[in-house]
Amino acid sequence: MFKKENWDVEHIDSNTTNGLEKEKDQKEWLKYSVLGAELSDDLKDRIKAFINNDNGRESFESICREIEKYNRSESWQNPEQDKNKVWNFVLLDAGTNRGYGNSLFPAKRRCIIGKDQGKSYSIDEGTLEITVKDGAIAFIPPVTKNVFLKYYNTSVDNLREWSESDAASYRINILETLREFDVIDSSNLQNEE
Repeated sequence: MFKKENWDVEHIDSNTTNGLEKEKDQKEWLKYSVLGAELSDDLKDRIKAFINNDNGRESFESICREIEKYNRSESWQNPEQDKNKVWNFVLLDAGTNRGYGNSLFPAKRRCIIGKDQGKSYSIDEGTLEITVKDGAIAFIPPVTKNVFLKYYNTSVDNLREWSESDAASYRINILETLREFDVIDSSNLQNEE
């Protein structure tokens, strides 16, 4: 399966913030925001109103900011600068990666675990109800699966975001693996990026 797939380099924490210009993309992003997240009923009602074009009073950006509050802490020192470093990348099959678009971490996590289990998710636009169906199993590379399970961080406290602590733990694992294969010198382990 590894050799047959088309692979994408996936950003664990989405590479673009609010880069969704088309209304169709905004609606899809909002729809997926309920997957893996625990949002208030009020926020879900506002999402439904936007998706159903009944949102005369509220912008996508306003709803988006509130959703991101549920899923992110403000712990990153340089969040935009750090998005294109090795600790924010994994390999993912192109179909899965492009299927959930520019989703937040919990939606990506749920989709990836589902693909590994042979499950697919659909979200009703009118009710935001999530339906789980049996689907095709996709090969999820072990490191990618481990990242979304937060395997490398021994002190996980939040499954709703890819935190700086998660990224640092993942980076250490990458460096230790490279050291084991004599790709880097262990004396430089702390200085490598």
